[in-house]
Amino acid sequence: MGIIISGTILIIAVFSKKIILKKNAIVSKNAFSIRELAFDEIKGFAVNHFVLYIETNSKDKKRIKVNLLSLNRGDKLLQYLEKRFVNLDFLKTEEII
Repeated sequence: MGIIISGTILIIAVFSKKIILKKNAIVSKNAFSIRELAFDEIKGFAVNHFVLYIETNSKDKKRIKVNLLSLNRGDKLLQYLEKRFVNLDFLKTEEII
């Protein structure tokens, strides 16, 4: 019974995640935590199998991980990030060539 309840809570946490764009920061809220990254702390972003990673340039802060399938308006978030930050997937491709 405990496994079913904890599994249900985890699923709700994944689908209740919100991304808030402020003037100088990106905030990720879910059922268990709030994570905020200032724009000067963001190294760039990468997309891997419908998961968006907003990478930090400091070891003190963790990256923000966003499931694009569960996020409304995920395409607008990607467009916003492309305008402001480096696409780390593109950099990896250039390094290989």
